[in-house]
Amino acid sequence: ITAQTSYDFTTDSLSAYNDGIQASVQRIGNNRFALFSGDVNQDGTIDIMDLIESENKAAEFQFGYYQTDCNGDGATDLLDLQYMENNGDRFLYISRPQ
Repeated sequence: ITAQTSYDFTTDSLSAYNDGIQASVQRIGNNRFALFSGDVNQDGTIDIMDLIESENKAAEFQFGYYQTDCNGDGATDLLDLQYMENNGDRFLYISRPQ
């Protein structure tokens, strides 16, 4: 049996772990927060390797629920690459408790 924890990210940014260096969530409006998108290969950072993988999938006209679909619209295309480029420029990486 595993314990399950849920968080309401619409209440405040403190619901997510914060390492004190980078924010774990981004404010998107009146007390609304969202997680960052773009780490498609799940290596803990958003970088050129994620972009390459998504460009390859976009060239294949891939449709469906895939990690390369960063905006969740059901297709891997140029709109997803924009998320990786923007978040990659922020040098985002995974932060978690030790």
